Amino acid sequence: MNAEQEIRKAKVYTDAHGPASAFVLEFLKRGGRVLEVSPDALVMIQDENSTAFALGDFTDTEILHTTEAVMTDRKDWFDECIKAGGYDEPLIARNAHLLHKAQAVSAPAGITVREAVMDDLDFIDAHYAGFNTDRDYIRSCIERGMLVAEDNGERAGFIGIHEEGSMGLLYILPEHRRRQIAEVLESALIQKLQQEDHFVWCQVEEDNAVSRHLQEKLGLEWGDLYRWLFRTTEGDTMENRLTINTTMDDVELTTDFTMDDIAHVIRRQMEIFKDEFGFTDEENDPVEDLIRDCAVNLKPESEFFLIPKRDGTPIGSVLFLGEGNGKGRLRFVYMETAERGKGIGKRMITEAMKKAKEAGYTHLWLSTYNILTVARNMYASLGFRKTGEAPADWITSQQIIEEIWEADL
Repeated sequence: MNAEQEIRKAKVYTDAHGPASAFVLEFLKRGGRVLEVSPDALVMIQDENSTAFALGDFTDTEILHTTEAVMTDRKDWFDECIKAGGYDEPLIARNAHLLHKAQAVSAPAGITVREAVMDDLDFIDAHYAGFNTDRDYIRSCIERGMLVAEDNGERAGFIGIHEEGSMGLLYILPEHRRRQIAEVLESALIQKLQQEDHFVWCQVEEDNAVSRHLQEKLGLEWGDLYRWLFRTTEGDTMENRLTINTTMDDVELTTDFTMDDIAHVIRRQMEIFKDEFGFTDEENDPVEDLIRDCAVNLKPESEFFLIPKRDGTPIGSVLFLGEGNGKGRLRFVYMETAERGKGIGKRMITEAMKKAKEAGYTHLWLSTYNILTVARNMYASLGFRKTGEAPADWITSQQIIEEIWEADL
């Protein structure tokens, strides 16, 4: 059965649920097929080992347990799957869609947008830190039609389309932010999709304030909340998650440090949080005493400060503190802007997890902020799960959520 026939079948559901439900037709345009349909239910799958949508009062659930990823609006079924096990990396996001013809956003001087080519694969693969980090997936996204932004001839960011047809993979290099590049990129992709007669939609996590603002600025409207389940694949164990092949030529990963190293780490963390994330000096000030006190009072038998260095200079850090009963905490994680996208940060956290496990710890936790999207995705890829959140009340310059992430070793 071809795509047009599948779309006709699915319209039994979309006709009953209004224009915003047309995102499901994009799924079918891109190779999906309908398994179950009625005005109240829709189950679709791309292939037995890929992605499925399960919406409404569906009954056909057996095949859903063979797919790598399932998106559903059924919280009860989602909760049952999580409880039964076999899934990890759950994601909850709200649909955003565009029901009118969009106006193009003019690019600032020096900013250009072009189609991505396979020569961009290494660049995109090095910087994209979403849930699908497989190189083959990035290659397929380029084939579907990714866009690359350049800032005065230098690659500055990218955006693409996921296999289900939603916009995503948006990333801007830190040194090129605050140049309106994200808005220009997404606008260009919207123009491209509408010219090709595609429905424009994306999904945004509820706490991603930056992305929510971008969608609203571009005129997208909010739809329903959906939940994604990602199946744990065979061989996807913590041991394998902690085995990565990052080349770290010229980078030394060490637990030996001087107080000059600590002073450098303090200064750079404070500068990065101020310059990139808008923290004030008053919000940054407590960090200085906290880091210095932890460095001075480390217990060498159970705690460590892990610092990657290039040419003897720290380019990042992570602190491990033991808390007893097999539980430990990671703190003060940062990576220099120019060193991101090279896998060094992931290798640093991986090594910290390995050292903690070798020391007999069985459980780790850390706190982070909802605005640190790349870091959060990296933690998820290493087996951490978000287990709690609360407003970061001590940060008064902006509304930020502090999150707790945990992992078993």
